[in-house]
Amino acid sequence: MKDLRDRVSAIATGEINERMRAVRHDELVATIIENKKLGDSSLDVFFREAKKTVWPDHWAVVASGPTLSEQYEWLRMFGGSIVAVSAALQPLLRNGIIPNAVVTIDHAPEMVRYFDALGALPSVHRVPLIYDPATTNEVLQMWHGPRFVTTLEPEGALWAGGTV
Repeated sequence: MKDLRDRVSAIATGEINERMRAVRHDELVATIIENKKLGDSSLDVFFREAKKTVWPDHWAVVASGPTLSEQYEWLRMFGGSIVAVSAALQPLLRNGIIPNAVVTIDHAPEMVRYFDALGALPSVHRVPLIYDPATTNEVLQMWHGPRFVTTLEPEGALWAGGTV
């Protein structure tokens, strides 16, 4: 009984949460170091390259949600650029919509499920992936198109809230 009481007390006081945060912090730092070795260009390079091409003035950022399926027809007719948030990528591709860019900022290892089997799809080989430096390295290894990493500098920063 004392052991259970000690565990509940540790949770209540935040002691376990602090230990878990420290472990997660170390994992994220290791991932960032591993990803840096890939030598991917920063987001400011992406925007410089995009300015050289004909990119429309209008952008639609598409996330996965309960109404995404209601928007496929509108997205097919949309004349601007489509940026897919990671969870929306596979549903878009299944519906014949190829985004102009994909963004992933979630560090969770479970993010792999959104990118699994995409290497076999030539339609995404030219689509740039914009990612957070702590993105799971396995996701980056699965991506066969160009990759651009966000930074903390203003030119390469990607401002986001939550996971979108």
